[in-house]
Amino acid sequence: MSESTTQPGKIWVSTDGGITFQPTNNSTDALLGRLSGLATHPTEPQTAFALFSFSNKPRILRTTDLGQTWTDISGFGAGSTSSNGFPNVATYTLLVMPHAPNEIWAGTEIGLFISLDNGAHWAYANNGLPAVSLWQLRITDDQVIAATHGRGVWSVRIPELASAPPPATARPPRLNKSSQTEGSAFPVTISLRSAYDSTFVFIDDFRFTAIPANDGPQDLIVHYPVPSPKTISVRLSAFKDGREYRSATRAFSVVTTSAGEDPELVPLSYQLEQNYPNPFNPATTIRFTVPRESRVRLLVYNLQGKLVETLFDQQLRPGTYSKVWTPNGVPSGAYYCRMEAANPANPHDRFVETRKLIVLK
Repeated sequence: MSESTTQPGKIWVSTDGGITFQPTNNSTDALLGRLSGLATHPTEPQTAFALFSFSNKPRILRTTDLGQTWTDISGFGAGSTSSNGFPNVATYTLLVMPHAPNEIWAGTEIGLFISLDNGAHWAYANNGLPAVSLWQLRITDDQVIAATHGRGVWSVRIPELASAPPPATARPPRLNKSSQTEGSAFPVTISLRSAYDSTFVFIDDFRFTAIPANDGPQDLIVHYPVPSPKTISVRLSAFKDGREYRSATRAFSVVTTSAGEDPELVPLSYQLEQNYPNPFNPATTIRFTVPRESRVRLLVYNLQGKLVETLFDQQLRPGTYSKVWTPNGVPSGAYYCRMEAANPANPHDRFVETRKLIVLK
């Protein structure tokens, strides 16, 4: 939001937890310079506030559409004085009260100004806080904390804040640095930084394994058996209430895992991967994981629900397996591969998943 006509400044916004960013639009009402503050809304994820400190120009711009449009709520507009009581002074910090969203607090270089009608009108808060520059306003439990220039840190207790719901935000999962011991599986070191309904580990854009729901932040390691030395790309996709949160994609150089059973390679959950390639001709590979000793069947059905072929029916130990299907005498078209798994030690521990396969001939 710069005054420069050759290189106008931009605010950039991310909707995927900081993995990617897109530029917002500049305000059409005023050309402004560098920001002196930036604030968000506690319950409206598309609302934000850009704060400025240029004389005789807007002090607070609000967007309700992630920066596509901006509205001046400090009353300056295209004029040099405010029409709604906001002072012509530097503005550094802003809070929307979560228990009363129409109440907005703005910290300026001459003290605190408050609007009780969502920014339509402003008034100086004569509540005992000195008329001094306010650098930061923060909410902690049932208190508002104010950091000033040269007059220390002040706080005020507002009992209603204690019952206000906290912002429902989730942080994206994170891939950490990992190192592999020669001959062992590659350890994918993961930080689940929020509670998720499920998390998936992708290696070279192929879904390697699934992590079940977690109740809160936790760190864990998933071991990837390496078939040959190469560079792999790894990313995470976590889901919460239908929304996806992605990690950054990281590249790792890996070496071959030694032959033989490695107890660290036990999968975390049952999983039937999408076959690859798909569509296919003449053959495809179906990969699946078994977290505990189970009876496993792989069955292929046509669209009419008729069993076409039983690919697999065995008792398996925990591990990752694959089955190659080369359909003979099967016409082109869509089919369904169904995985059924049952734990003989627990009749309630059962798993069923289906994937769609496309045969081309």
